[in-house]
Amino acid sequence: MNNKRLILLLLAVVLVGYGCQDREPVSPTLTGDDNSLVLDKASKGESFSALEFLPFVGPPECARVTSQGKTLLKHCFFQGPISGDLENPEPDAVVVEGNGDFDANGNGRGRGSFILTATWVDKGLSGTFEGHFEGVFTLGIFAGKVHGHGVSGDFRNMQMRATVQELGSPPGNDLYALVGTIR
Repeated sequence: MNNKRLILLLLAVVLVGYGCQDREPVSPTLTGDDNSLVLDKASKGESFSALEFLPFVGPPECARVTSQGKTLLKHCFFQGPISGDLENPEPDAVVVEGNGDFDANGNGRGRGSFILTATWVDKGLSGTFEGHFEGVFTLGIFAGKVHGHGVSGDFRNMQMRATVQELGSPPGNDLYALVGTIR
């Protein structure tokens, strides 16, 4: 295994470990008249991890380079499937609208919004989260924080908080690790 792959594997292990540290497990409970499955809202949340494959889908004019060599992203769309604890193989399972700027070395900031529709495999829950993210580009690799609100299905009124880290070498391989909690 070459050094770059080993470093990426170690980074993924650290991210998953960070996402799971100091998390108290929460058992789903049956509540309400219809005995629906929900998580204890008073808890810190239940941990999850997932991989997103989010290739650029357009429009081409959303990215431009300034005369100073800075790349600006405005209303760029990325979408693809998600797998892991949250799963949906459809090509539009995750839709991201991103904005950002970075210099010729790939260093800068990024932010935007997302819609994520998936099934939480272990819990038997499904629905949609909408939210926002923000983070930094370091040598072209994005890392940041995600916050979403459940807007439909079993996820309605739940919250997702997570970290997102672009994986792989070279930058721009479109694979992201998502590690966090849902409550």
